[in-house]
Amino acid sequence: MHDRPNATEILEAVARLLADELVPATTGRLQFVTRVAANAVRLVAREIAQGDGPARAEWQGLDTLLGSLELPADTAELGPALVERNHELARALREGAFDEPAAFARVTHHLRHAVAAKLAVSDPAMIEDTSD
Repeated sequence: MHDRPNATEILEAVARLLADELVPATTGRLQFVTRVAANAVRLVAREIAQGDGPARAEWQGLDTLLGSLELPADTAELGPALVERNHELARALREGAFDEPAAFARVTHHLRHAVAAKLAVSDPAMIEDTSD
């Protein structure tokens, strides 16, 4: 455990510096790329703060839809494994595996929560109530 400021707090301070000090002091393309940099730093801070909890929750949701698979032990393998499982879900959807209303409702529930978790990192302002 590191003392304060932690990585998230440092990134948030850098984002504030970029957004509050540099964006107003620049114009044109430099202002645009500075704003992009501030947003990217905020996104990374949110991702670090959340850890792998959302990915693990998505994996569990896919387990309920596709059958259980062992969660990758290495966190670095989790992202690529989720991509493959989502491809599997897409194939199942195309093949009609979730056409029955109750099954479709389970898929919809899972996708709403998975997308909300991704938006919580990429663009929190876009999140709406995801309760079913």
